Amino acid sequence: MLVVDGGKEFHSVYFDTLLAKYNVTKAQRPGAKPKFGSVCERMFGTTNTEFIHNLLGNTQIMKKVREVTKKFNPKHNAIWTFESLHEMMDEWSYQIYDQQIHSTLGTTPRNFYENRLYKTGKREHTFIRYDELFEIMTLPSTPKQKAKIQPGRGVRINNIYYWGDMLDHPELEGQSVFVRYDPFDMSTAYAYVNKYWIKLRSENVMLFENRTEKEIQMATVELRKRMKNVGKAVEITGKIIANFLDSAESKEVLQIQHLKDKAAKLSTKVTDGEDNQSNNNAPKFKGRHLSIVSEESKNPSKKQEEIDTKKFIIYEEF
Repeated sequence: MLVVDGGKEFHSVYFDTLLAKYNVTKAQRPGAKPKFGSVCERMFGTTNTEFIHNLLGNTQIMKKVREVTKKFNPKHNAIWTFESLHEMMDEWSYQIYDQQIHSTLGTTPRNFYENRLYKTGKREHTFIRYDELFEIMTLPSTPKQKAKIQPGRGVRINNIYYWGDMLDHPELEGQSVFVRYDPFDMSTAYAYVNKYWIKLRSENVMLFENRTEKEIQMATVELRKRMKNVGKAVEITGKIIANFLDSAESKEVLQIQHLKDKAAKLSTKVTDGEDNQSNNNAPKFKGRHLSIVSEESKNPSKKQEEIDTKKFIIYEEF
């Protein structure tokens, strides 16, 4: 069971689809009643008082803004980048707070957690495997959730065409399929074709690689603004966006956003456990768990040949 508050992000089709896929029950806590979320609210309070409020540049002094001088204004003392803050908070959470004696528990939170696991067991049957399928299920989609397969071009997602060799089959032309895209790498998307998630690559893949969704949105807004100023009514296409991204002008417009997205992506990798030693005790799964079909997994064949579904692994009905 997963308890959520009234946030819009917890009441979307994408979130409900993800929970349904992994058989998770969602429960919504009442609004304006913090006591129903006392565990996480207490953790927020402890994090603020013991960690955030002790950092240089915190905004607690702004509660009495009339008494703040220029020397002590938090804006002039902000030295923490997103990456360094994430790294330090990770260290505080797992190396300091997690190993201090808790007044209520009578021991450290880590010892208490390990003792409970020893008494109740790990219940590994409830674990959710963090694999490529899980990542695909957490990716966003378009407002319509589907895209039409256009002959020779593929599917269009956010003004960009994505293609994979499996889309060249004549039986698939004109069909609408479910699609998802990677908001941190707009050169990659996925389409649900014949009960498989297949990986697609964008047009001008070298220019869109590692470009984030926010960068593409900012580039599109900037292009529309410029076309409006010169009185042109031109449809924004992937080629036009790619040419703008490759220009020197885009580097000035998108540089700050690119750095922000890069920092966010880096912190996500740390959370996944690539650099976090605290996740050494995380459950490890063995065995095959293929869930998608990529271009590399297919044997070369003629374009008009019938799709051989025997060599793929069916993992679910959508």
